[in-house]
Amino acid sequence: MFLYDGGLYIIAYHVQRKRSFPLAIHRIQNIEKTKRWNAKKRVPEFSFSEYRKNSFGVFVSDKPEKVELEFLPDAAHYIDNRFWHLSQELTQPKNGNLILEMEVGITWELESWIMRWMPNVVILQPESLKKQVEKRLKESLAKFK
Repeated sequence: MFLYDGGLYIIAYHVQRKRSFPLAIHRIQNIEKTKRWNAKKRVPEFSFSEYRKNSFGVFVSDKPEKVELEFLPDAAHYIDNRFWHLSQELTQPKNGNLILEMEVGITWELESWIMRWMPNVVILQPESLKKQVEKRLKESLAKFK
């Protein structure tokens, strides 16, 4: 169980999918017993720190990637001195911008967070993240036409 951005979450393990995922406790409406637990099915060892290593926020990705973002001065002071991810590294080039580097899974949540800082952020890498955010922006703009 963990608290993130004002919400309380539990990590659940889905036996058939063989993976863990977060559940927001405030969204649970009712609980029904669906079938008996088969004690022969073993749940793998779980490490919260390993789980969080691949997540940005609540949701995880199977494959962490190096993400490098450059924040312009209007946003840099909001990013600086805050904890965003376990692997984050902040550097400040002489131009007054701020570079955030982290090894994190690319998720919808990360993309949304980046879009929140637009137009004051530049995605330096990975290229796949640039393309995905660009695609989301184009889809959003198309809805206004």
